[in-house]
Amino acid sequence: MAFYMFGDYIREQRERMGVTQEDLCEGICSPGTLSKIENGRQGVRLNQYIALMERLGLPVQPMGVQVTEEEMRWYNLKQEISYKISSGCRDVEELLARLEKCSYKADRITEQYVSFVRAGIKMGNGNNGEVVFDMLLRAIRYTLPRFDFNNINNVKLLTFDEIMIIDNIAIMMRKQGHIIKAIMWGYFLKEYLEKGNIDYDEKVRIYPMILFNLSNWLIGCGKYNDAGEICSKGIEYCNAHGKLNIFMELLYNRGICYAETGDKKNAAQFFTYSYVIAEARGDKKRANIIEETLAGYGISKVMM
Repeated sequence: MAFYMFGDYIREQRERMGVTQEDLCEGICSPGTLSKIENGRQGVRLNQYIALMERLGLPVQPMGVQVTEEEMRWYNLKQEISYKISSGCRDVEELLARLEKCSYKADRITEQYVSFVRAGIKMGNGNNGEVVFDMLLRAIRYTLPRFDFNNINNVKLLTFDEIMIIDNIAIMMRKQGHIIKAIMWGYFLKEYLEKGNIDYDEKVRIYPMILFNLSNWLIGCGKYNDAGEICSKGIEYCNAHGKLNIFMELLYNRGICYAETGDKKNAAQFFTYSYVIAEARGDKKRANIIEETLAGYGISKVMM
């Protein structure tokens, strides 16, 4: 009965969104398997459940399906790795090896995640060459085999990991000089998240970062008004949802956009906001960068 109820749930959401079985299950399972899941004739593995729910923009609740001890071990390891990475720790190779050992045979979802994390570690260590770019492309193509960074129209539905991988592919494009393509994908991800095809908890984690990266690329090609609008949207979102992980950076970029368009008064205000946050966090490196930027523009901090 639990399998049947879950099948009904995803079928109704899929039909409500006007999505085919092929688009929903690409890289996750076969259309035949999805049909059996929707009709209650087959159960769903935990990793398939998570991926299907994320693509449909539904909240993921691991206890909502029957799981084995091995599946819970896989889930907990992945959560631990993600937490360490988000905390700035790159020493996760042992955990990745354990994750691979407890994954299912030919499990593309786990292979994608492991490849993505390893590529991200290389990026964090300053490796921004073709090797990393190829690792990211290989990672996204585990579940989106038709992915082509020159063609946005091939992408229909995305999991959280797929969104993150595409964002990092765009970062690599920018570093390789393909800034227009990076901007194209940045806008695609922004609009995808704004359409509501993602669970709220996942959106608040990544939407400000997507906007921040997009603002960087727009600033990089001199589109300061467009970048300023993106920053303002990100700042407003952070304030509305109490998410401050990228707030300082968005304030700083907004200051740059004002400075570059001649509005030194507002530039001083936003640079000062970002400086105060940097100081409050004890981030001396960022505070020094902001002071250097102020000096470069001939702007003084605002008295708070």
